[in-house]
Amino acid sequence: MVHERGEVLFEDALNGSPSPGWRVPPENFVEHPEYGTVYLLEPGAKRRTIENPPWVGDTSWKCYRLEFEVCTTGENDGWVGPDFHVQEDGACNNLQFYSTREHNEVLFESSARWVKGQLAWKLFPFAQRTVKLPKGEWAKIRVDVGDTFANVYVNGDTKPCYTVRYLPFDRGGIRLWNYVGSGYFRNLRVTALAGGEIGPVLKDPWTAVIGEGVLRDWEMTPLFPEGTTREDALTAIADGTADWMDAPVDVRGVVAVSAAGITGSDRKGVIFARTVVRGAPSGCRLTYTDQITMWVNGIEVFQGEPRGWGDPGRSTEDGFGRLIPDQFEIELSLSEGENEILVRLKVNEPLFGSGFWMRIG
Repeated sequence: MVHERGEVLFEDALNGSPSPGWRVPPENFVEHPEYGTVYLLEPGAKRRTIENPPWVGDTSWKCYRLEFEVCTTGENDGWVGPDFHVQEDGACNNLQFYSTREHNEVLFESSARWVKGQLAWKLFPFAQRTVKLPKGEWAKIRVDVGDTFANVYVNGDTKPCYTVRYLPFDRGGIRLWNYVGSGYFRNLRVTALAGGEIGPVLKDPWTAVIGEGVLRDWEMTPLFPEGTTREDALTAIADGTADWMDAPVDVRGVVAVSAAGITGSDRKGVIFARTVVRGAPSGCRLTYTDQITMWVNGIEVFQGEPRGWGDPGRSTEDGFGRLIPDQFEIELSLSEGENEILVRLKVNEPLFGSGFWMRIG
């Protein structure tokens, strides 16, 4: 189905009045002394997020403008925001901001979710700008959704605070979603945009590094148990108990292990990945989540420090464990012919996304 530009795909004031079209209708309406009847998104009892968030739309929705108002409660620290391009199996692109009880300046984040409960935000960069979202005040959020990108605007600003790219899904509905955080929502509206009507606006840190030299042709193993060594994995492949499969690689060349559907949101373990490099480049630049070890032609050349939630060095500068272009650099000694690169990636925090990226030259 092709939707006409400007066509209203869905709208709901979220004031408790019945509104047809929801796949999963919102249920938690509250009477606020100042705002009247509004929808409250808050974690479920003994859970970090509600079990079945409100969901509307289908894969006939492609390019659209998502608008809503949000007012954070200020009662707890955590993420709040919409899923968009939601698939029939629940996979989606995601947008959220981290609200805190102490600060009004927030930074939007984006992620993809290939399995239920996943956040995978380590695979995507932070927003380019921070914005003010004072507690107790309503903020107007507008998200112009393209095929594999989105521009995010706050309170009528003509310049977006975030252009997120490299999104894996290009069509689907929306959900209102949270992880620990909470907020009031109202005046939800989705309007069709024409293909080509919008484009990415803000520059992205990956743009300059996704050209020549990026390694894109990878194979990877299934998820092995924690503690599996290189020798263990190669033995399992040799005796037929495991095998190589094509690795999911995005436009940047990021090997998005989370997209393979083997980790779930809580399955820790180890994967191995390999590729072949021809020629004799002198250097390699890479980035990774969790922790990585790298061999070239069977010789260990790099063992990265752990980059988890509680590991030393976790900071804004470190991207809080996110993938950052050209984050690490190593010298290589390669032959003129074929050279096999093998990596071992520990999947320590599958909930937040696992993967790596590498370029040579």
